[in-house]
Amino acid sequence: IDLYNYNVIPERDIFPRVDDPPLGVQNIMCRAPNNVGVLECHHIARTTCEIMYACGSGDRPPFKECPKLGYDVPQKRTP
Repeated sequence: IDLYNYNVIPERDIFPRVDDPPLGVQNIMCRAPNNVGVLECHHIARTTCEIMYACGSGDRPPFKECPKLGYDVPQKRTP
């Protein structure tokens, strides 16, 4: 399973810390406020917005959830 899987783990996400760490890991930030519940950093929409915020959304429109979660609208990045 370690040969074919890659895990994206947001900081402060408690669930990946329950088991042994996988081999293929990319750690990302979790920009959720510290005073929200522990599940906020495990939220797939927040993880997707973090990736789009850090990398841009290319030609794809950003998720409408991102501004609701406190992210700026991802900017199109040109090479």
